Amino acid sequence: MELYFAIVVLFCFLAIGNVGTHFYYKEKHKQLLKFLIGKEFLCIENVKIDIDVSHNKTFRGYQINKADVIFFRKHIFLLIRGKIFSQAQPILQISRIGNTEKFKDVWEEINYISKMKVENKLRISGFALRGSFKVDYKIFLDFQNKDFDLENYINGQNMCNN
Repeated sequence: MELYFAIVVLFCFLAIGNVGTHFYYKEKHKQLLKFLIGKEFLCIENVKIDIDVSHNKTFRGYQINKADVIFFRKHIFLLIRGKIFSQAQPILQISRIGNTEKFKDVWEEINYISKMKVENKLRISGFALRGSFKVDYKIFLDFQNKDFDLENYINGQNMCNN
């Protein structure tokens, strides 16, 4: 009987924790969007993203999610949601190496090394620093069936129209 009770309590903690983190990150998404109101930016909603993360030869992570992609000045923000349950996740900022502009609601800043078009997807290779660890990222943003001129973006045009 105690085992069943312990399992139910553990399940409740997990469920409450997931709901709590969802609302926390959803609020962070709203705060970033509030900050951008009145500024020139472009938001493309529900973009399929693939994220490949590694920080040494033994650790690799791979995620397939959806995100609202925001182009603001020379930055890209990913407001990520889980694909299955649409759970809000931390905001990623993708910026040029040497960027000094920080945004308070961003969980991690990724410094990009390259951006290129691959089959109507934007492939971004870069890294982030977590303490003394370097984390490598490969991110694919799938703009198929989206009203977005990826070719102009790659060629350095200003994509902001908002």
